[in-house]
Amino acid sequence: MAIVNQVQKRTRLNLADIIKYQFWHHCLVNGVKITETEIECLSHLAVLGEFELIPFCDHIVNHEILSNPQSVRNLVVKLQTKNLVLKRKKSRTIYVNPEIKVVIQHPVFLDIKMLSHDPS
Repeated sequence: MAIVNQVQKRTRLNLADIIKYQFWHHCLVNGVKITETEIECLSHLAVLGEFELIPFCDHIVNHEILSNPQSVRNLVVKLQTKNLVLKRKKSRTIYVNPEIKVVIQHPVFLDIKMLSHDPS
């Protein structure tokens, strides 16, 4: 009888997809429900770094992720509630929560090991 059923998967992804994957993984492990649009906005913010809210809203609209700045602001508030985006005090600067530890520069090698331990 096998002690552990081991599966190894290897793949190459472009940097944008690796950034998105890191957010998906973080949210899955921490039980945070997230949409594709939220992941897309988080990925852009991760690449941009600390960014003023209004130019970020314009950036997201220009990339046709959302249709208007108010929708982006609403999404940012939602991401703040989920503790994925933080805002500087007395400033309109937003940034990805550093506790997520998203790597955004080449080369990136993700070595993630997961174990399902169901004692049934």
